[in-house]
Amino acid sequence: MATGWFNVTLSGANGAADQWAIQSEFSRLWLTNGSPRDAALFCALLGDLPDGDSLYFSPRASEIAGELIARYSGTECPIPSASELVLLVGDAAWRSILFSRKQ
Repeated sequence: MATGWFNVTLSGANGAADQWAIQSEFSRLWLTNGSPRDAALFCALLGDLPDGDSLYFSPRASEIAGELIARYSGTECPIPSASELVLLVGDAAWRSILFSRKQ
C-alpha cells in the first residue's frame, strides 16, 4: 500500500554532511513553495541506527522534493510513528497536521 512517505538512510563518513545538505536544500524548496503546512522533513529520534540515520519526508514534502529524494536513493516507506520523529523543516504544528487522523 502506497503511503506517500519517503525515507532516506544516511550512512558512512558523509552521513552528517549529507543530512545538512538535504536539510538545507529541502528548506529552500519548502520556502520556495510557500511553506506548505503539510510538507515536512524529519529525522528519526533515535540516531545511530545500525544501518545509518534516517530522514523522513511527508507525502507533500516528497512531491516538492522528488528529485532531492531520488538523488539520495530515497524509498517509499511505511508511515513513521510521530513519537519517533524530530522535525527538521516544516510547520511547528506538524503533529496535528500530519498525524491527527492516525493517532
